[in-house]
Amino acid sequence: MASCPSDLDWTRWFSDGLTAERRAELLAHLDSCEDCRAVCAALAPDERQVVPSGAERYTLGEQIARGGMGRILRARDRVLGRDVALKMPHAQAGAQARFAREIAILARLSHPSIVTVLDAGQIDPETPFFAMPFLAGRTLAEEVAAGHIGREALLTTIPAISAIAYAHSLGIVHRDLKPTNLFVGPFGECTVLDWGIAIVLGEDTPNSGGWSEGYASPEQRDGGPPVLDHDVYALGAMLRFVMCGTHKIGPADRSIPPELRSIIVRATARTGTRYATATELLADVQRYLAQGRVRAHRYTYRQSVARWLRRHRTAAAALATAAIAASVVGGWSVSRIIAERDRAVAAEHASRAARTRTLELTNFLLDQVNHSVAELGRLDLATNLVVGLEQHIATAPIVDGDPDEGAELVQLLELRGLMTDIALAKGDVDPALRYLATVDATLARLPQGTAMTAYLRCEALMRTAEARRSKGDPAAARAALQQCIAALAGVPPTVASTYPRFDTVHTAAEAYVALGDLLRDGGESDAALVSYHAAAAAFHDAKTDDARVAVERLVLQAAIQQRIGSIAQFAQRYDEAQTRYQAALTFAEAAVARRENEASAQWLVAQVQVALAIAVGERGDAEQKKAWIAKAARIAEPLFAVDPTNDEHARWMTILWRAEAEVGAAAEAPALFDRILEVSRRRAQLQPRSVATVRDLAVDLTAAATAFVDSDLPERRRQALAICTEAIAVMQQAQQLLTGANADVALTLLHCAEVASALGDKALAQTRRQQAMDETRAHATRTDTEMLAAYSTGIAAYLTDASAAERHAQAAEMDRVWAELRAAAADDLMANMRDIAPWWQPKEK
Repeated sequence: MASCPSDLDWTRWFSDGLTAERRAELLAHLDSCEDCRAVCAALAPDERQVVPSGAERYTLGEQIARGGMGRILRARDRVLGRDVALKMPHAQAGAQARFAREIAILARLSHPSIVTVLDAGQIDPETPFFAMPFLAGRTLAEEVAAGHIGREALLTTIPAISAIAYAHSLGIVHRDLKPTNLFVGPFGECTVLDWGIAIVLGEDTPNSGGWSEGYASPEQRDGGPPVLDHDVYALGAMLRFVMCGTHKIGPADRSIPPELRSIIVRATARTGTRYATATELLADVQRYLAQGRVRAHRYTYRQSVARWLRRHRTAAAALATAAIAASVVGGWSVSRIIAERDRAVAAEHASRAARTRTLELTNFLLDQVNHSVAELGRLDLATNLVVGLEQHIATAPIVDGDPDEGAELVQLLELRGLMTDIALAKGDVDPALRYLATVDATLARLPQGTAMTAYLRCEALMRTAEARRSKGDPAAARAALQQCIAALAGVPPTVASTYPRFDTVHTAAEAYVALGDLLRDGGESDAALVSYHAAAAAFHDAKTDDARVAVERLVLQAAIQQRIGSIAQFAQRYDEAQTRYQAALTFAEAAVARRENEASAQWLVAQVQVALAIAVGERGDAEQKKAWIAKAARIAEPLFAVDPTNDEHARWMTILWRAEAEVGAAAEAPALFDRILEVSRRRAQLQPRSVATVRDLAVDLTAAATAFVDSDLPERRRQALAICTEAIAVMQQAQQLLTGANADVALTLLHCAEVASALGDKALAQTRRQQAMDETRAHATRTDTEMLAAYSTGIAAYLTDASAAERHAQAAEMDRVWAELRAAAADDLMANMRDIAPWWQPKEK
C-alpha cells in the first residue's frame, strides 16, 4: 500500500494559493495513496479541499467512478446546498478535446433519461470539469447481477431506448452503450451516462475512442464509419442481457418470448436489415408490450390464434362454450349433417361471419379505447392504434344494401372520430381535417332526422371546431359549433347507456361549453356566460340510471361552474367567483364519491381547489390561498406519480407548481420552476406540432424567467435572460403552426423586455419592445383588441425609455393608438397607457 510522502504539506493542500504544479502532484497522490485518503476523510467538512478558480463553489468528496475516459468525484454544491457529481478527464493525450466534445454534445440534449450538465469550468488551467446530478441507485449491470431480469428489467430500459431515439433524431450517436452506462434509480428511473465518445453525424470527426466487447456492432469493431444503427445493435444486445442475464447468443435465448426474441435478432442483425434508428426499435418494443403485432416477427398460424385468444378472452370463452355444447348434442350423423350444411352455405356465410366478428371486436375496441387509453393519455400507444384503424378501414369495405350497413357506417364514423382525436391530441391538425373530410358523405348514407345521426354529425362538427381553432380560425370554429347545436336542437333528447352511446344531452352541453370557451377567449364574456348557462340547463330534465353517464355528467357540470366562476373572477366579482367554484367543487367531489378511481374527477377537484386559491388570494386572504393549494397538491401529486406520461395530467401539474411557487418561500420557487420546465419541455418534444402544448412551454418559460429575476442567486438572475430568449423562439414556433396572426409573440417579447429592464439591460429591453411593436403594428386597430392591447403597451413602454426627440416624433402615432382604444371602448387599456406613460398628454376630441 502506498503511503503519504513525508514532505506533503497538508496546510498548503487546503490553501487557495496552491500552485497548479503542486495541486497536480497532490491530486496524483490522493488517487493512489490510502493514507492520503484517510487523512482527507478524517477532516471536518469545513476543512476539506475547496478547489479554487472555476470550481470554488464545490467541496470535493470521494471518487465514485473511474473509467477509460475520466474520473468522477462526488461533490457538494455550496451555493445550492446539494450533492453533485463532477467529471474530469484523465491527463492523457487527446483527453481534453474528447471531454470538451462530450460537454458540447450533452448541452444539446434535453431528455429526462439523459444526464444533464449543470455547470462546467476549470479546476485548474490543466483540468476541466463538468457537474451533473448526483444519481442514487446502481448500474443496469448491477441490477441484473442482483437477479432483476425479465419483463421488469425490460421495462426499466424503455426510457433509455427513448433517450437514444431522441438523440438519434438530432443526429447524435452514443457509440458506447452497455449495461454499466445505464444507471437505474430507486424509483425505476433510467439514465444514459458516459457520452465521452459520442459524435454528431456530419459535424464531428470520429475519434479513436474504444468500444465495449459484446455491445459494439461488427462494423464498429472493424473501424467502420459511425452510423445510428451502431447504437441499435448495442440496445438489442442489452435487451438480451436484461431478459436472460447475458448478451451472448445461446440456449438462454429460448427463455425470451418469441416476439421479443425477433426484435432482438433484428436489432443485432447485419447492418441493412437492422432497425435503422432507435425510434424504430422503440416502436416495436412498445408494440410488444401493448400486445400489438411486432413488425420484426413472422407470425405462424398458431401464434396468430394465440394472440387473438389473449386479446379477446371473452370472445374466446364464448367459442369454447359453443364447442362444448356441440359435442354434447351431436353424434356422428349430426356432425355429418352439419358438415354438409356448412359446405353448402360456406361461401355465403364466411363473409358475413367475418364481418360480424369485426363489428363485435371493433365495438369492443372503441369502448375500451374511449374509456381506457384516452384517459391514460398514452399517445405512444394511440399512435400505433391509428395505423391499425387505418388498415381496418381500408380492408373492410361496406356493401350497399347489406342489413349490417348502418352498423358498419356508425363504426366507420366512430373510428374516424377516434383517429381525429388522436391526431388533434398530438397537434397533427391537417391529418385530423383529412379524416373529417370524409364524414359528410358517410353521414348522408345514414337515416336523417334521427338522434343517432344528429349525435354523430355534432361530434364531427365539434372535432372540426377544435381543429379550426388550433389552426387559428376562431370564426370557422364558432360556425361549426353553432351547426352542431342546431343539429341536436331538431331531435328529442336521448341518453343511452350501451355502446355506442348516442347521448345527445351530454353532447349538446359539451358543444355549448366549447362555444362559450371560444366566446370567452375572444373577449365576449357576456355571450360566453349565455352559452355556459345553456350548457348547465341541458341537464335539468334529462335523467339517467347509468353510473358511467352520471359521473361524466357531474364532471361536466363541475367544469361549467368553474368556467362561469372564471368569468366572474376576471370581472373582479370575487364573491360570485368563489360561490361558483364551491359549486364546481361539490359536483366534482360527488363524481369522486360515485367512482373513487375516476381520475378525471379527482383532477377536476384539484383544479377547482387551485381556482378557489386564486380567488381567495385576490381578496387578500394569503393563508386561505396557501391552504387550498396544499389540498390540491395532496390530490394531484400521487395521481401524477402514477403516470407522468399522461399529457393532460402533466399540464395541470405545471399549473399547480406555478401556484405553489407563488405562495411558497422565494427560495423554493426556482426548484419548482425547474420541475415545471422539465415537464413542459418533455410535453413539447412529444407533441411538437401541438399549438397548445408548444404555447404552454413558452408561457412556462416566460413565468420562470420572471421568477428568476426576483431570485437572490446571481446565476438564476443570469439564467433569466437565456430562458426568455428560449421563450420567444418557442412562441414563434407556436405562431408558425397557426394560419392567422395573434398577439402571443408580442406579449412574450414585452414580458422579456421587463425581465431585461429588471436586470439593468436597457438596450435589450428597448429592442424587445421594438420587436413587439413590429409584430403588432399592422393589426393594431379597434377590430383586434388583443393586437391593439399589445401594441399600445409596447409603444408606451418604448417611448417612456426613449429620448424626448423620439417621443415628439411618435406623438401622432400615440394619438392614433389612443383614438383606436377609445373607439373600442377599451377603458382598461387606456388607463394602462396612462400608467405606463404618465408624461404623455393625449389629444382629446
